[in-house]
Amino acid sequence: MKVSQIAAMARAQGTGSPLLEAANAMRDEQLARMREQIAAKASVIGKALGTPDGLAAFEAIFTTYFLREDVSLTCTTIEQVALHAARRQGQKDVVIHLLNALLIHGGEQPVMTLGGTT
Repeated sequence: MKVSQIAAMARAQGTGSPLLEAANAMRDEQLARMREQIAAKASVIGKALGTPDGLAAFEAIFTTYFLREDVSLTCTTIEQVALHAARRQGQKDVVIHLLNALLIHGGEQPVMTLGGTT
């Protein structure tokens, strides 16, 4: 038996707790709202960057802010290195957000999450 089948049986059985059932229903509603918000944002970004010119702009952003080296030759202290690393991660997170929005808008699954995990 697959895990998904076991989970379906458990959902069908219920928890027996009205409080837990209500909490699960609230969670499901919140997740549905979040999915709608993500889809709406992906649509806006997809429409803007999904054109040939938009994709060219995104490719330039991707190469400039995602693929460039993480090393800064101007950092001379550990604090500067830490600030540089945080700034680079922030830039990469924005690029990943745009990439995921383009993928979602195109009907594909996101390939990366924020923080660099795949």
